[in-house]
Amino acid sequence: MEIKNSLIKAMTTGSRGAAPERGDTATLAGQAKAGAGASTSDQVTLTAAARSLLDAGRGASAPVDTARVAELREAIAEGRYQVDAARVAERLFGLERQL
Repeated sequence: MEIKNSLIKAMTTGSRGAAPERGDTATLAGQAKAGAGASTSDQVTLTAAARSLLDAGRGASAPVDTARVAELREAIAEGRYQVDAARVAERLFGLERQL
């Protein structure tokens, strides 16, 4: 297969037509910069949905029911808290279906 792009060819074969050696990395970097064009900055554009998610993540955290948290901690410490495995599994499957 023939490589038509001269920059790619120069980077893969070296300036002498042979595979580049370890000392040729500066030469390859210079060739890459020369072929990169005048633009030196990258730009990212976010969609409206991405901006919305970003803004939501920056907002206030979800409200926490401190009384409920204290109740659950006490139940766990006393060994009274029972995990309903079927309910946990159903919730996990529900989240999976949303993906």
